[in-house]
Amino acid sequence: LRRKSISQESVTVYPGDDVTLPCQAADYPIGVVEWSRADLEKEYVLLYRDGRLDPTHQHPDFKDRVELVDRELKGGDVSLILKGVNSLEAGIYECRVVPAHSNRLFLDNKPIRTIRLQVTVLGE
Repeated sequence: LRRKSISQESVTVYPGDDVTLPCQAADYPIGVVEWSRADLEKEYVLLYRDGRLDPTHQHPDFKDRVELVDRELKGGDVSLILKGVNSLEAGIYECRVVPAHSNRLFLDNKPIRTIRLQVTVLGE
């Protein structure tokens, strides 16, 4: 399985904004989507597997505030919507994908997209 190169970009928003963090996987059946932030260690921003969101180890700050742009993952779109961003949520977000029927451990997967989220104060 060949991967696209990892790309990093910055997204800047104001506190209270909703933001979409883009991530595009290859158009193959996807088994798992994980969005994480480097400083959260074992808890994640969003985990989607078995056709649904899995809140088991989700960081409490993101509960009921994140979703995928398209839960059917059409065309490999695994972009994340984060609602009501606050300044504490600035950081580096990583998008990982595991193909369906893969025997790879998903924690071993390198991110396919890395995004630096910056939250700016009005007037800066």
